[in-house]
Amino acid sequence: MDYSDPDATPEWTLRTLGIGTSVNHSSEVQVDGLRKRLEELAEIFNSSPFAKRENLCFIPDDFAYRLLGTSGDHANDQKKSHNILRIWRLEVILLRLGEEAMQWWGVERVLGILILLKAKQVEEYGGQEAWDSLPVDEKAGADLLIIREVGKQVFESLSLEEQEKLTRFVRTGCCMHKDLNCVKGGAKSMEGMWGRLKKTLPILLANKDNTAVLETRADPTAPTAAEKRAEEVSKRGATHATMLGGMICRNKDKKKGQQDTYTFYMEVHVGNHVPYPDVTNTLYGSHGEAAATILVYYEHFVNFMEFIRITKDRPGQTNIEKNFAAALKDVPTLTELCVLALYNVAVSRPFMQRVRRTGNILKLQTFFQKKAKFLESIIRDPTIWTRDNVCETYQTASLDGKEWEKWDKKVLLAVKNLAPKLPDLHDAIAAFVQGAHETFVERFSDEFKPGSGIDNLTEAERDELYFSSTNDANEGGLGSWRRGQARRPSETLHKFNASYLAAQNHTEKFMSFKLTEEEDELYLMRTARKRDASGLQKNLKLSQIRADQEKAAQNKQKEVIRGERQDKKTAELLETAQHLVLNNSGIDKLYNDDLNRHLDFHREFEQRFPKPDSSLAAEKVPLKSHMKAKADRVSELKKAVARNCAIDGYEEMVKKMIVELSHVREGDVSMVDDHDPYDSDDLL
Repeated sequence: MDYSDPDATPEWTLRTLGIGTSVNHSSEVQVDGLRKRLEELAEIFNSSPFAKRENLCFIPDDFAYRLLGTSGDHANDQKKSHNILRIWRLEVILLRLGEEAMQWWGVERVLGILILLKAKQVEEYGGQEAWDSLPVDEKAGADLLIIREVGKQVFESLSLEEQEKLTRFVRTGCCMHKDLNCVKGGAKSMEGMWGRLKKTLPILLANKDNTAVLETRADPTAPTAAEKRAEEVSKRGATHATMLGGMICRNKDKKKGQQDTYTFYMEVHVGNHVPYPDVTNTLYGSHGEAAATILVYYEHFVNFMEFIRITKDRPGQTNIEKNFAAALKDVPTLTELCVLALYNVAVSRPFMQRVRRTGNILKLQTFFQKKAKFLESIIRDPTIWTRDNVCETYQTASLDGKEWEKWDKKVLLAVKNLAPKLPDLHDAIAAFVQGAHETFVERFSDEFKPGSGIDNLTEAERDELYFSSTNDANEGGLGSWRRGQARRPSETLHKFNASYLAAQNHTEKFMSFKLTEEEDELYLMRTARKRDASGLQKNLKLSQIRADQEKAAQNKQKEVIRGERQDKKTAELLETAQHLVLNNSGIDKLYNDDLNRHLDFHREFEQRFPKPDSSLAAEKVPLKSHMKAKADRVSELKKAVARNCAIDGYEEMVKKMIVELSHVREGDVSMVDDHDPYDSDDLL
């Protein structure tokens, strides 16, 4: 609102309640923190001379009533918080409808309804005597329930269209998070493609400790437990290669890496500065940008890795440098880098440009549908991105259909030059885009699905409302707090919020037009002193400590319960192992409890002694929830007995399992778990 011109057309303006803290990430605690913040503001405002002069009043329910929706990231706690706020708003709407109805209805009608509802309520409480004995606060709450019931009757009398419009509560998600998760979904799908099509996997990029384990293995066909674990936890692929490149060429720790050498080298050999994307600080889109940078300057990166190796006092490479240099020459890894780069220039960049240009996500429904169809076209024909004339076919090869930028053409040309050496490029493109499409359509475009609240909005309503297409407001606020802490480490959150809110909410402009009396200035100074002396920061810390103590107590209790359950399970497994029924006639006579115990035993057996044969390994005892009927349990138990008894040495395995279970009951776990809890891989 422009205070200098009250008659001007109002515009959507960003306002903030400041940076808050939450003792945990539960949705209930977060929404409760919002309520308390609103109650604090209401108390300060309602006690002010300005509110009394203007006859104004604010309560938290006013905020909920005017709240049209929420916008944030896609975390489950945020979705649950949205639902809690929706329910709060619905309760307020019913109360407001009830209050308005009783103001507009005639006295006789109001009294008739209230008498009936009150009589019913008193009866539910156990009669007049029980009602009279209730505390005042509880009676007041019961009166609100009557008003709510009136509001519910009014609401039900409205048409469906009016009900939908009144209770519409929109939730939108950050489009930057959408694109980020589409890339993650695509990368995961492409990772699975190599094994699914029985292709050569990208080179393993193990850390220093895992490399030492893998290099010293005696027989690669029969790895030890440590060697198997080292291989399983080690990463491979384009995204890890770009991360390694970032650790060398642009490390967030300025004391590490080769960033200065990289900068000087590129300036000399390329002729200009070639900034490496900030992947080590998890900048949005940085992995795609890094892949594109590596491909455009591919020969320079290969030569640079050799340059830093040979210029050392004792020529050689660190494990990170060795891995990155190997990744640059590995065909499957290069294939993945090409796919990342292509998706970045053809989808991610146009997507974010359109999103930021539009600003209001409510106007992006058609664009979201266009993106889904575009991804489908690439899945059907991956060669769209690798044709010789791809620079001229931007109408079909780019999401926005606009002419390629200069950088885009460089990336496309680099991929075109490498494509003949990459036989699996088209399969990788199809797999990546398939994963990105499924992620986008199934999980990250639900704002526009039927029932979301947006699908029924008219064009006029979409123009009138505004929901930011990104989460910049929230992320930016947290970033300001983090940067402020770096500059002023001793500054409290209370002090930061005072200056941050004043700047973001244009408080001084409001004061110059509205708080012009001397009594306003006195009230502000007295309230500020009172808040400064209230120990807000200390109370925040105490609240966190109390919450941590409660959490610790809850976790201890859970550990006790979990231990008791494990002891009970171990005892049942041991007893079952000592009295196994291995013939069909005996299995048919087992009761449900005995069936479940035998199934649990065979499930545990299969976990302890996995079968090397992949065809047999695919057959396992199903979960209990997948065996509803007794006949299903009997059938699965017979299969498990036949399957396991056919293994050579089955009886010896069972005896070993009995010994191990006996030691567990006695408290000696050394025989069943020889894993070192301080293994260096775990620490890393």
